This record gives sequence, C-alpha cells and structure tokens, in this order.
Amino acid sequence: MWLNDSDDQLTFRNSRLYYKSSSMNWEIDERLILQSEVQISNGSASLEIVYVIEKYPKLAVGKIRLPETEEKCLEIQKAIESSTRGKKPKRLLVFINPRSGKREAEKIYKKKVLPIFQLCKVEINKYVTNRANEVRDCLLRENLDLYDGVVAVGGDGIYNEVLSGLVNGQMRDIGLNPDDPESKLPQLKLPVGIIPAGSGNYTAWYLNGTKCPKTAAIRIVMGDCVATNIASLHQGNKCSGYSSLILGFGLFGDVMRDCEKYRWMGTSRFKVIPVGTVLGRRPVKVAISYIPAESDNNMEINNNTASLKPEFHRQSSVPPPSSKKVLESFKKRTFSTSDILEAPSEWKTTEDRVVYAVDTYPITMKPKGTKMVPHFGDDSLKLLITRKCKLIDHIRQLKEVDDGKSTCYEFDFVRAIEVQRYRVRVLKNASEDFYVNCDGEVIRLEEPEFEVSLHKKVVQLYGKSREELT
Repeated sequence: MWLNDSDDQLTFRNSRLYYKSSSMNWEIDERLILQSEVQISNGSASLEIVYVIEKYPKLAVGKIRLPETEEKCLEIQKAIESSTRGKKPKRLLVFINPRSGKREAEKIYKKKVLPIFQLCKVEINKYVTNRANEVRDCLLRENLDLYDGVVAVGGDGIYNEVLSGLVNGQMRDIGLNPDDPESKLPQLKLPVGIIPAGSGNYTAWYLNGTKCPKTAAIRIVMGDCVATNIASLHQGNKCSGYSSLILGFGLFGDVMRDCEKYRWMGTSRFKVIPVGTVLGRRPVKVAISYIPAESDNNMEINNNTASLKPEFHRQSSVPPPSSKKVLESFKKRTFSTSDILEAPSEWKTTEDRVVYAVDTYPITMKPKGTKMVPHFGDDSLKLLITRKCKLIDHIRQLKEVDDGKSTCYEFDFVRAIEVQRYRVRVLKNASEDFYVNCDGEVIRLEEPEFEVSLHKKVVQLYGKSREELT
C-alpha cells in the first residue's frame, strides 16, 4: 500500500522506504537498510540500497538500485541517514583469536566478515592476539570513546576476555574494586559483538539461532542489541573471572580440566574426553548457601532447604523454628555445618552435602515445548545442584541436557534454585585439586570456598534473542 497518490516513485515515510514503478512495488523497513548511496551515471541517477534479507535463522545481504532524479535520490538518502543516525555502528574495535577452534578465525574474518563491514562503510581497528591478557592490555590502553562497539572473533573464550577487559577497565575508571565481591558491576558503555569462529560458539548460537559468521556480522552492523547478564567468581578477596555462559564446579570443572590436557586433539576432544570424565565422576562434600531471587525471599524454591527466617516455608525433615529453643539450636547447627553464612537475614543454606556438580548459567535455559531455549537478561541465576545418583541415571540426564530437552532438569537428583548469589565451600578432600569451568576457561580453586554473584543486564550484545526472532 502506498501512503499517498502522488507520482513520486521513491518515498521514505514512517521509517520505511517505498519504491513504485510500472514493473515493481518494493518496500523495506529502515532497520534493514545497511547502506544508501546515490549513484550517477551517464546523466541518470539512482539510489543504491544495501539491505538485509531475513531467512531465519540466517541473514544475507542484498543490493538494489532505485532510479529517480538526482535531487530526489539525495533527498531520500539524507532522510534515511537522519533517521538511522546513531542506530548502527560506524567504528568498531575488533579482536581476533587466531588459535580459536580450527585456527581459522583470521580466515573467517577476512572472507566472511570484513566484506560486510566494508560494504557498510564501518571503520575497523583490528588486533590479532598473540598472548594471554593481550585483550585486557589493549582495552586498557585504547581510548574507547572513539568506538561504537567491540567485536570478538573466535570462541566463547575470546568473548570472555573482551568482557573481562571492559568490566575491569570501567570499574577502574569509576573507582570500584573488582576484587570486592560486594561491588556492583556497572553497565558497559559499549555493546559487544561475537563472530563465531571457535570450538563451541554457544553464546553466538544462543543469540542468533545459528553459528553462521556472516549472520553474526550482519547482526552487528544492524545495530540491534540484547541485554544479557554476567556472573562474577570470587575466591577470598580476589576476583577470579566473569562468566557470561557457564560456571560449573565439580563434574563440568573436571571435564574442562581433562579437555585442556588434550588440546592437540582439536575440537574432537570435546566429544571423546568428557565420556571418560563422566565415567570417573567424583563426589565432593560441600556446604552451599545462597541469597534467593528477590521475588522469592520468603518462599521455598526447592525441597530440603533450610532458612533462618521463620516465615520461610520449608519442606524438610528439620522442624520450623517456631520456638526460641528450636531457633537457637537450629542456628547453631546451621553455622557449624556451613560456616559461611554472614548475614542470617539473607543467606539460606541447603542441606545437600555430597554432590557431583554445582552449576549456573547467566544465559538461562527455559523450557519451550519439548526444547530448552535461551533467555537473556533474566532476573535471577538458576543454581543447579546435582546430588548423588546412579551413574546410568546421571548419563541419561546429561544426554537430555546435550539434546536440549525441556525435561533435562526434571530428575529427582537435580535441584534448581533461583538465586542472586551463592557460595560453595569444600568440606573435605582438601588435598585434592578442584576446578571451575568459567566459559571454557579452567580455573583451579586456590581457596576452599568460592562465591558467585549475578549482575543483571550488564552487557549489550549485538543481535536479537531467539524469543524476538521467532
């Protein structure tokens, strides 16, 4: 439908570009316009439009020339640029990890990503990393005010490096101490883009519904963003890292530790090595405490949890503290077993003692039909505790997780608690080494206790969540 009955062939109104001729009717939303340019040849003019072709989940780029008078083309181009100014990035800082995945990150960038950036006239300042902490050092050195966003080319690891560098740099600038677990992380000033070129590429897949590098690049130049959470990991008085994807203690920490030993196997190690780790799973005796999700401060989330608040409705074998004597004995028992509760009015403690895994995911997986789908920017962390169970049952549950089934956490040995923060203390096996899987990085525990905190919607990721796409 046309908005008026004029003879104009080319019109830009209400954030849409329309073209009408005797042979075609064409229209497009401004958000899909990546670049517009007036072309003049042999006395005739046309408006060249570079635009996005949406074929969920992948995207492609198209180009069309719309003939009109030079005056009209210039008028429409100016209107488009005025309407889209500031919505799409014009200068990006790009980090490439050449060792990611099959060591093809540079090739993928040059062949599939750079042409799109060039087509959209995006200025690039590129770093190819060669050593540990190089991303952090570059981010601390660069004047980030010159850029519209930062792009990580590689796997989830290089994205984590970019994320950590941006967070620590911004905390430094506003005078916050990253090693203080009470510090509230600020929202990052710059959006972050991810070009999948690594082994897992799960963040990009969750975000775009595909691991296609070209689609990821198009999402970046479109400029749309999704707010996502991160979690901080502290040991003692030191921040050990930030997670945007997974923090896994116990089994998943051991899996990543074992996979690191066999890097020479390439990506195939992720299919082979975890099998042996699962078969040799080791139980860990721990004490776990947590601060519940804000909306659940006074209600039970799962069975067998204990609270120091009388109004906290429990479903465990321990009687509620309805009398002063019972309350005192209950407090004494709680503190003697966990030894980690500092704020009785907030912290609650579970009665789980022997576990195979304690995991959490800043990008929350939620059931939708028969499948789990990613959810960004949730109001809480889902703390997953895997208790003692038969090996065959554990394998069946892990297979459902791997298949993305909506029932993957509906096992009686898996407990899910919505939390804002949690602590884990290893009570025995002090002579053994324990590990945390932080977005694929293996972090060895230097302390018998670690703490994880949720930081809501700290990062803006270039892209659109699957909930918006479908």
